[in-house]
Amino acid sequence: MEVHDFKLAPDNLDLHMEIEDIGDEAIQEKIEQLLKNRSRNARNKLHNYFKKFTTLEEAQRNKPKENSLTRDNWNFLCKYWFDPNVKVYNLIVVLDQ
Repeated sequence: MEVHDFKLAPDNLDLHMEIEDIGDEAIQEKIEQLLKNRSRNARNKLHNYFKKFTTLEEAQRNKPKENSLTRDNWNFLCKYWFDPNVKVYNLIVVLDQ
């Protein structure tokens, strides 16, 4: 079995884009914030889809069709979200809200 550092998963999934300096710092910050929100929303939709399944294997077999995610990336996400430490962290975040 391949070993992954699951703490790096969110960084691996973020869109790594460099925005050319457009000269207006406020506009630049707004664009970056919009891209971050879009990335976070996409991950949230995928996580909600993942939670519909009861086993890791079932989730991995049912990669979302409407998303351009590769099979390897979907499997990586499933393993990440199925990790007990991640589940506990997500529970703490939900309870803290």
